[in-house]
Amino acid sequence: MVTPASRGSSVARNAAIVGAAFILSRILGLVREIVIAAQFGTSADYDAYVAAFRVPDLLFLVVMSGAFGSAFIPVFGGMLARQDSANAWRLASSILSYTLVILGVVALVTMLLANQFINWFIAPGLAPEQAELAARLTRILLLSPLLLGLGAAFKGMLEAQDQFALSAYAPVFYNIGIVVGAVVLAPTWGVYGLAAGVIAGAVMHAGIQAVGLWRGGMRLRFSLDRHVPGLATVLRLMGPRILGQAAFQVNFIVLTNFASRIGDNSVSALNYAF
Repeated sequence: MVTPASRGSSVARNAAIVGAAFILSRILGLVREIVIAAQFGTSADYDAYVAAFRVPDLLFLVVMSGAFGSAFIPVFGGMLARQDSANAWRLASSILSYTLVILGVVALVTMLLANQFINWFIAPGLAPEQAELAARLTRILLLSPLLLGLGAAFKGMLEAQDQFALSAYAPVFYNIGIVVGAVVLAPTWGVYGLAAGVIAGAVMHAGIQAVGLWRGGMRLRFSLDRHVPGLATVLRLMGPRILGQAAFQVNFIVLTNFASRIGDNSVSALNYAF
């Protein structure tokens, strides 16, 4: 039986874990920016990298990080609280499967049209060779929203079961991957090494949380069942959140578009300023 005292102790412990992880992640985020600046500065290659990140960021932050967390997790957690774990995991499987299929299709289309996205919408002011580099990097970085999306879903599932440690420290591993990419890989591979670090960090971000769910009895499977209890509620909640997140993220695309027209290395400078 959970007593008020034990519940209070659990809340305090989880708050301490999340707080410590947040501070560490922010410190590593600052280190990440420092090492990237030391390696690339304001340069043509880093302009291309920043432009390449815009579509993957939009996909992840709109669909998975924002909409998934605010729409799915409350419904999933409510089912677990009512001891309806069978339907909770059915819902999780269905939502995650649909989301990954949709993200996969969008990512594939974006890979095929990466040059057009860069030249027409994201950074039309880049030089032709920069735009081509940005398109190639976009195709690589499109793996990250799929991996980070899985990580965001796993985070919510873990936290709904009162398991906060792995989800709290997952962003730390993501930043470590990028730092390693900038310090170890970039001197040899250039900006491709930085992109490889992003993918490695995203793999670790999702992987450590998947291990926690698996050990806790995760019952996810691929399912496109449209008749799962709670699915309609989740979809109804996702709509407004997706629109809100999309409007916010489009601002960054517009700013990158303008910066690319100003002059050499303006995209890099604007990104550091943020």
